[in-house]
Amino acid sequence: MTTNIVMGEHGAATHSRTLSDLACEVKIMDSTGTLNTFTREKDPIEFSAAACNFGLLGVIYSYTLRVEPTFKLAVSDSYPRLIGYFSCPKQGGARLKKMVAQTDQSQFFFWVFDGHYSRSTAWKSMRIVRQYLSCFIGGILLKTMVSIPRMTPLIKCGISKASRSGFAKVQKAPDEIHYQHNIEDMVCVGVECVFKVDERFERPSEARRFAISRIYEYAACGKYLVNMIMDMRFIKSSDQIMSYVYDKDPKAIYCTIEILSTSKTKGFNECTTMLAQHWVSEYQARPHWMKLWEHISGTVLYLREKTGPRPDQFESIRKKYDPQGIFMNRIFAGVLGH
Repeated sequence: MTTNIVMGEHGAATHSRTLSDLACEVKIMDSTGTLNTFTREKDPIEFSAAACNFGLLGVIYSYTLRVEPTFKLAVSDSYPRLIGYFSCPKQGGARLKKMVAQTDQSQFFFWVFDGHYSRSTAWKSMRIVRQYLSCFIGGILLKTMVSIPRMTPLIKCGISKASRSGFAKVQKAPDEIHYQHNIEDMVCVGVECVFKVDERFERPSEARRFAISRIYEYAACGKYLVNMIMDMRFIKSSDQIMSYVYDKDPKAIYCTIEILSTSKTKGFNECTTMLAQHWVSEYQARPHWMKLWEHISGTVLYLREKTGPRPDQFESIRKKYDPQGIFMNRIFAGVLGH
């Protein structure tokens, strides 16, 4: 849990920010063994660095969060046609904006290749998946997609149709994130990018449509580089200086798009690099720190150019508490100017 907090993990609600933004107090033991306490009242800049610190300031002793009473949500799963939201950015953006505005949280999943085969064709696969998805047979199906890529559409069609069923019910907020129950049992790789949403929500519609079209273009050539899901969420901006959704505007909304494939999927890096570079070029997207991004060429240079003085601000604070670089790691070294 601490790792998720200090890396700035997020949910799917436009009325709330990242987990790091819930911090009230952070205690970190630095490289000299001194226990330091960070609060917004004491020093807002240092507190911002400590709240989203990537583990670079020292050993986290305690992390105090602002919490709220657990509440209940009316949850519903639906399966609208993609064409209604992502075929035309102008019309789709309006529908997307309306849906996000009317719900507490909204997540949009695209199950890759789920329409390649009819229900009757995949029925045997579906019965198997429904019974064993989190067990041995489910593991075999996922491995098959990696070893025999051409089987990906058939297997994905069966998995997605077997595991989905529309429903609506009221349940406690922590139970609302129900889709992850099976995902967390799988060994996956993921790339996630975030970008600021425009007033008409046309950017998210365009970005998602571009990704879907490219995934199917690869598939037409026999390359199944993405074989799990594409997930899109929306969240409010953060004021933590190293957050990937940092923005001076506290009301700014950011869109996150995540691409997931089973581990060792051939060509995954190729596909996600192309998609990420397009989103960077068109929407000034940033990588999600906790997902894969090191393989995307030019990312470090881009972040150094586009994030302004914030990395240097963080680096000056890091040097104060870890002058010898004991807690530095290679992933963030380049971003911080090393």
